[in-house]
Parts: sequence; structure tokens; C-alpha cells
Amino acid sequence: EILPPTSNSVYKMLEYKYVDGKLTVVGCDKYYQGEIVIPYGVERIGYRAFYNCWDVKSVEIPESVTEIMNDAFRSCAALEKINSLLG
Repeated sequence: EILPPTSNSVYKMLEYKYVDGKLTVVGCDKYYQGEIVIPYGVERIGYRAFYNCWDVKSVEIPESVTEIMNDAFRSCAALEKINSLLG
């Protein structure tokens, strides 16, 4: 079982759950400002995981993510860049 890191404050801004056996980002701190780095080991970005995260400017997605659900980044008004290592 892969667990998300807890020592990095950027990782703590995310909420994680196992959904259908996959480690999934299911939410983020709506007041966080700046860059989000999703840790390696996360396999899915859930439905509306970043919904209304108004001040997130960029998101880095590791190659371990194999699914991004509908509306994952809906209403992310400040989002300028998504860096993805998806194959």
C-alpha cells in the first residue's frame, strides 16, 4: 500500500482516498495559493478534486497518475499551467 508523503506542506494541501483500490486525490485546500505537486504513487485525480481552488497557479502530475476524472480542475480561475509526466 502506497501512502502519500506527509512531510511536505504542499502534499498536505491535498486530500487522499483509496477509490476502487487506487490512491486518488479527492480534494485540496480551497485557500491554498501557488503550485501543487502531486506526489508519486497517486494513481488518479478524482472528480472535481480541485473544484473551486481559485488560487492554484500550477499543478505537477507524476507519471504514476493514469486517470484524471471529469471536472478535476473545474473553476480553477488562476490555473495557468499543468505539468504532466503522463505517458
